[in-house]
Amino acid sequence: MSQPASTTPPPPDSSSPNLDPAQLVGGEGPPPATAAAPDNNPAASPATKALHGKKLSLEARNASLRAQIEEVRAKRDEVKSQLRTQDAAATVKKHIRLLHDYNEIRDVGTGLMGMIADSRGVRVRDIYAEFGVEVKD
Repeated sequence: MSQPASTTPPPPDSSSPNLDPAQLVGGEGPPPATAAAPDNNPAASPATKALHGKKLSLEARNASLRAQIEEVRAKRDEVKSQLRTQDAAATVKKHIRLLHDYNEIRDVGTGLMGMIADSRGVRVRDIYAEFGVEVKD
């Protein structure tokens, strides 16, 4: 004997690219045409009415959260478009180049200060103080 075919559709596949996110979260659409809203149905139990109220509240909160998500995405895109470079590797490479340039300039400055100190016959620390440079700079 064979099993009768199931008439219920399979649950939606969350990896499907054509799937509406609202279907995964409980949907935003109206309830099925065969179901009467419990608030309008005098035969509905208080528990059913309470659950329906919770459902409506959750659907409203979901809609609000979706709107917030869209606002945050829009802000993220705006900030991202204002970045000078959007490639993180290029930014890191530029910073490394700038640090290298700084170190070369600092080394030249330190060498010049040493030469000035030698020519005057004073300590390098005294030259640093004369030019307003800290030893740690």
